[in-house]
Amino acid sequence: MTLISKVKFWEHRLFYIFCWGFWIWRFCLVSVSAEVNQNTKVFSTISNTNQNTKVFNTNQSSTVLGRIIMIPSNAAVQISNWLQPKLVKSVIEQYTPYVYAYFHSAVWHSIHARARLAKVPVIMYHDILPQKVVSWDVTPAELEQHFQEIKASGATPISIDLLAMHLRTGIPLPKKPIVLTFDDGYAGHYEYVYPLLKKYNFPAMFGIYIKGVGNNVGRRHVSWEQVKEMASNPLVTISCHTLTHPLDLRRLSDEQLQIEVMQSKSILESYLHIPIRYFTYPVGKFDERVANWVKKSGYELAFTMDDTSDKFAGVSNNLLAVERIGQSGLKNALAQAWGGVNK
Repeated sequence: MTLISKVKFWEHRLFYIFCWGFWIWRFCLVSVSAEVNQNTKVFSTISNTNQNTKVFNTNQSSTVLGRIIMIPSNAAVQISNWLQPKLVKSVIEQYTPYVYAYFHSAVWHSIHARARLAKVPVIMYHDILPQKVVSWDVTPAELEQHFQEIKASGATPISIDLLAMHLRTGIPLPKKPIVLTFDDGYAGHYEYVYPLLKKYNFPAMFGIYIKGVGNNVGRRHVSWEQVKEMASNPLVTISCHTLTHPLDLRRLSDEQLQIEVMQSKSILESYLHIPIRYFTYPVGKFDERVANWVKKSGYELAFTMDDTSDKFAGVSNNLLAVERIGQSGLKNALAQAWGGVNK
């Protein structure tokens, strides 16, 4: 695990500790209020109807919370008022299900049973060109039409981070979730896709292979400056797509796999100064040995593809083999998309 990955690892856990801390603190404050309501005479409230104000009159007693942290009851009540605005309550209510789900996750790299009930399509695109070269290319006009169809259908594009958490923990998703991915780091991703993502406020993932960046022999590719700009936008997730984009990772030796899978991750992290947590298999080809290298490299999810059938993410074998659907299957995917059970 790289230094950046370790930092991200502890950042996640501190976030969950922070959420739980808020929840426990709120529980303590509720206990203070309950103590007041049970006529313990810790304080009395005097209402002034003319000024519509409340004055707290404190005796020598202290609340449970007050005794613990050595503050008088009126101060505890004031803290209670300060720490229970609608924003804090909203944060607690919003993140408590995620904290609960985190502590009830499936075994690492397994998919949660509840996530298997959902139908989350991960849509896969390749090059975006004004004029198609092969059948799976998409024009900018067609791509925007796809985005309009997504919006009109009521579907909600979600981030890879949310997909990862859903697959691990089974947390609730929007009613019709969809995930957008773009492979190979083509120039059209920056020129056409990135502006449309910002226009529609859609998150997406871009699979980048190192040797392709800045390489304009044949098809044009993004530059490092463009990748850095996209990576800095919260809508964008960057996945590693190997070093040289070999057509079949299964044919490589372990030494070659270490370079393609592990070292490429370190290179991306050093260039972009962000943790790279996701991997995309070139042409979707892998086996158990390749997956073990992906696991050993510290990736949380790895994405594959199958030209012969369209599969939702939840039916994948595990988190290191997340299934995707080619962009030609978008309409059918939107018709079936479902976030799964919420309880």
